[in-house]
Amino acid sequence: MSHDLIAELTGYQQELAGAEQRHRKDRTEAVRSEIERVVTAVARRVEQLLAQADNHEDAGEDLQAANARVEAKRLARAVIDAGHEDRLGETLAALRGPGFQTTEQTTPQETATPPKSRRGRTATSEGDA
Repeated sequence: MSHDLIAELTGYQQELAGAEQRHRKDRTEAVRSEIERVVTAVARRVEQLLAQADNHEDAGEDLQAANARVEAKRLARAVIDAGHEDRLGETLAALRGPGFQTTEQTTPQETATPPKSRRGRTATSEGDA
């Protein structure tokens, strides 16, 4: 179900971008309401998963608890990346912690290749020193 919600959210976001680009105000409003519906469903699912994780922990089922938390974080990232972080409310505080990053935070800031010089060779090539 979670995969379907994320795919649905992504699809509506793409549809919204297209409608805005074509200046179709009637369609943008309809798509925005669908995005709100999906974001609400995702936020509810995140809360359910966190409650399940707590129940599993209380029962000593650490693996199931971890799986539920991982899925909750994955869904929360989708909501945050869509720009609806405020919809997670207090739930977001429960998710923040080690290993929680948004897509923006996981994008590499550096490249593994050295910069090229003006002559087309890398700065560490022989003759540049």
